[in-house]
Amino acid sequence: MGAEERHRRILALLHRLKRVTAESIAEELEVSRETVRRDLVKLEQDGAPRRVHGGGVLPEPQEEAPFEKRMTAQAREKQVMARAIHDLLRPDMTCFVGAGTTTAVLATELCKAIRLTVITNSISVASTVRSGSSHEVILLGDALNGDVPGTYGELTLSEIGRFHTDLTIISPIAVDEVAGVTTFAFQEAEVARAMIAQGRKLVVLAGHTKLGTTSGVYICNCPKVDVLVTDAGADRSALRSLTRGGVVKTIVHLLSRCPRPCSKPRSATNATASTTSPSCSQRRARIAVAMSSPGWRRTPRRSGSRRRSPSPTSPCATF
Repeated sequence: MGAEERHRRILALLHRLKRVTAESIAEELEVSRETVRRDLVKLEQDGAPRRVHGGGVLPEPQEEAPFEKRMTAQAREKQVMARAIHDLLRPDMTCFVGAGTTTAVLATELCKAIRLTVITNSISVASTVRSGSSHEVILLGDALNGDVPGTYGELTLSEIGRFHTDLTIISPIAVDEVAGVTTFAFQEAEVARAMIAQGRKLVVLAGHTKLGTTSGVYICNCPKVDVLVTDAGADRSALRSLTRGGVVKTIVHLLSRCPRPCSKPRSATNATASTTSPSCSQRRARIAVAMSSPGWRRTPRRSGSRRRSPSPTSPCATF
């Protein structure tokens, strides 16, 4: 058994039991305690478990900061991630959009798309899209609740079940290879799971601070994620762990923080889309696409509509 496989199994044990002894790990993996000790040292260096005497313990799940504070945190990165989503949108698409600070920023980009139907439980998203575009906007009804301004509850869940969408777009609190996609509040997780069940593709917006971390409530496992969009600060080892074995089908890793658009066309490949023009490199986010999913090439057509080819200027044109 290789080191990477041992690390995955140790993390799985920790997520299940929260605390494990070196002896129990050695017995489970059929290796020596010295091997386990080295593995725990390496995992601790990578920011996973914390070593304690005789074993390892998983750190407490990340807690959610107040909504107002999160709105100002990594604001520029959120803007760049939101602009990347624009390249996944096609005319006449129907999208679920969950409530959150990143999706609140995304709402402005949704206004620039053509003929969308946006279904959301977010007051901010509904208001921004409705006032800034001619899109059809459906605000899911129920009681206003939670730290994030949005609707949650049985009525919201029931209304979600009435729709089938092309995309579900969410911005959770944490994404981890083993623990999956998690959030802080149970009611937010319920709404996200319902949207995922009714959507054809799942897009997750997660800045670098969210990768390799866990929060309190499970939403879905990572293989459910069709596209993960993250920012320039993402740790490459975290990205490798998420792409290894197809844990996440496609990762859009934004390599530049510059949010201004570039007017010059460029080419894209299944592996990497990069800018060759010096002026473009200063003005547009460079994007690396890992493990591109061919499913993004097949956007269903509505009756009487023509298939739209990906724009040659689109950094996500390989989808």
